[in-house]
Amino acid sequence: MLSEGVKLLHHKEGVIMAGECAMKKHIFVLIIFVIISILLSACGQSQSAIQTSVAFTVAAMPSSTPVSTNTPIPTDTPSNTPTRAPTNTPRPTSTKRPPTPTSAPKLSSYDKPVPFNSAYSFSLGDEQDFDLTITDVKRGQAAWDMLYIANMFNDDAPDGMEWVCAMVHVDYTRGPSGKTLDMDTNWFSTVTKGSILEIPFYVSPEPELDISVLPKGMGEGWVCGHVYQDDTNPLFVFGHTSSKSGWYFSLTP
Repeated sequence: MLSEGVKLLHHKEGVIMAGECAMKKHIFVLIIFVIISILLSACGQSQSAIQTSVAFTVAAMPSSTPVSTNTPIPTDTPSNTPTRAPTNTPRPTSTKRPPTPTSAPKLSSYDKPVPFNSAYSFSLGDEQDFDLTITDVKRGQAAWDMLYIANMFNDDAPDGMEWVCAMVHVDYTRGPSGKTLDMDTNWFSTVTKGSILEIPFYVSPEPELDISVLPKGMGEGWVCGHVYQDDTNPLFVFGHTSSKSGWYFSLTP
């Protein structure tokens, strides 16, 4: 009996020990579960917190600023204004005045020269007046004979041309006492077939036009030049310059 009681006691102790072991195992498992739950909860919170922090950090980071480029300065763009309908612009008129018709050319002009052996009156300023007349004309061989007699070294006229010599008479009609009127061949040019020719160099027949006369005095002399042989109406022009047309005299008797 005693041994059975001892066995029974040992059996109870084994059962108790086995129950305690099982209890401890359950407690251990529960503790482990709690710890794992806590860890998982903590990990979940940390992961959420990390994501939240990352989100805030990304939002707080400055955005990439593009490098500034040379932006063209805006220019004033004309606003669209209404366009006027085109109008008929009158054609510009000529500013050149039309020539005024005249009844007749002025005496002593190129178109109406002073007739042969006719006096024409001139004034030099307000003080001197004189008359000028072509009283004689020699042309061609007659003129050349005069020049050759005056000087055998005078040159013959160019080809197609001939010499003409005119006697110029000057009558000094009015002027201050003692003031002379001076005139020579340089005051004249020949006009032939539309060309004005200077008086060439030559030794003149006597008397040469190279005068100096007092008021109420007279003087005369020969003036010679070249004209075309086939010119039927050659002229002398007196006082012709680049700014003045001069006065024209007929050499045709």
